[in-house]
Amino acid sequence: MKDRTERWLVEELVAWAQDGDNAAQVAVMDAFTPLIRATASRYRHVAYEDALQEGYLSLLECTGSYNPARGVPFAAYAKSHVQGDVRTAMRRLWTVEARSVALQDYHLDDGSDWLGRSSGMAGVELRMMMEAAHLSPREAQSIRGQLMGLSCSEIAKEQGVSVETVKTWRKRAFRKLRKVWTE
Repeated sequence: MKDRTERWLVEELVAWAQDGDNAAQVAVMDAFTPLIRATASRYRHVAYEDALQEGYLSLLECTGSYNPARGVPFAAYAKSHVQGDVRTAMRRLWTVEARSVALQDYHLDDGSDWLGRSSGMAGVELRMMMEAAHLSPREAQSIRGQLMGLSCSEIAKEQGVSVETVKTWRKRAFRKLRKVWTE
């Protein structure tokens, strides 16, 4: 009996959230925080905060796209999508990190850098990708700093902002670059 009541309550909260009720959306987020944390904890050794953020974004998308007429409970729908979306995001993040590590070791014979200020193919491709993603100046600085091997705290100190701000820039930049790479 308790499960039916909880399921009904979640279904109602999702319906209210779809109708634009912010309090219902917050209640859905609170109800599914354990799922998101458990999913993100699988990636705690590499990118827990990124996985957590992707989980919450996925839950927001699930709330908006859920259709109860299909007969699938929201909890099952959300669990499937959150786990899949976080896994996909982590794989994309690892791809970006692998590319950045490869580019860090790339040096041109003429001594110019590979960040787009050279005639080398890697620099041109990177500059084109960053331009296509329409990165803000701060997002581009965070990506360039990371590709040069700087930590978030070093970039934050250099820019005079908090580490969390640099992480936000980086996450936004990765999201934009991910769109360009998957098109």
